[in-house]
Amino acid sequence: MNAWWVTALIALGAYLWGAFPTSYVLLRLTRGIDIRKTGSGNVGSTNLMAHMGVKVGIAVGTFDCLVKGTLPVALTRAFGLPHEAQVAVGLAAIAGHNWSPYIGFTGGRGIAVAIGAIFGFLAWRESLILIIVAGVVGRAVTKQLALWMGIAIALLAPVSLLTDAPTYLVWFDLGFLSIATAKRLTANWERPWPGEPLYRVFWFRLVYDRDIADHAAWVTRGVAKPWVPPTN
Repeated sequence: MNAWWVTALIALGAYLWGAFPTSYVLLRLTRGIDIRKTGSGNVGSTNLMAHMGVKVGIAVGTFDCLVKGTLPVALTRAFGLPHEAQVAVGLAAIAGHNWSPYIGFTGGRGIAVAIGAIFGFLAWRESLILIIVAGVVGRAVTKQLALWMGIAIALLAPVSLLTDAPTYLVWFDLGFLSIATAKRLTANWERPWPGEPLYRVFWFRLVYDRDIADHAAWVTRGVAKPWVPPTN
């Protein structure tokens, strides 16, 4: 079979694997809530934390990272497939998470899956950029995670080029940037926030990954108290 067909089939498998909506399924089964219709509307671990607490959110984020992101790339690498196939598999897993066919081509933002894919490439420098710039500066210091995550994603390709990283890694960085930008602008196909001019909505989506300036109002829409498991 032609190598490109093999790559396409493996990438399709990675897409369908990455598309499993972990946060959606968990919140739907435990609380009967559609995660897309509450909080930020993001089908990911960050939005899940608002409903089920930090520990559950971290556990789901770790699953998405290692099982949906690292595993497909690592297996492709282990079977000796070319770097182009590894890049295709990594990007397909991210796209699956972002546009899952199981929930109407909605989904998350693919950050955890992308970090996992980068782990699969053994690209520790790029991993540190995402973790330090987004996690430390964005979340812990400035409390502007979405803004600094966007900055971190945009920095990946230039840093890879400046440090003479393999060409395939640069292509992965650019592909991830394209997917992340498209996802921010389209969100989950929601209508733009009522009363906001369209140009402002798309500006806020691109820079802050939300439709309005007020972060607190955006992420707490319809959020109840975190679920607590029974003790007996």
